[in-house]
Amino acid sequence: MPPKPRKQRSIWPSQSKNKVLQARALDALADIQLDQKNYSAVEKTIAQIETLELSLKKPDYKRIAACARKLGTAFLNSERPGGGYEGL
Repeated sequence: MPPKPRKQRSIWPSQSKNKVLQARALDALADIQLDQKNYSAVEKTIAQIETLELSLKKPDYKRIAACARKLGTAFLNSERPGGGYEGL
């Protein structure tokens, strides 16, 4: 009787780990967008990060808080009437 074949391990991380890595990459992208003063792109990126983080079993609330601060910076520096405080 031949030996049973071994179960192959996937070279790709689990789906939840992909979301964590994607959120980290988007966080870095938001930093770059802030440096470039591309505030509308920062808003979209932060929204993606929040969606990703809140879809995880264990969301990283520290990252969500840091992103809220970045979003506040984007609102403050954008050329909206009132400094964009209505978004917060």
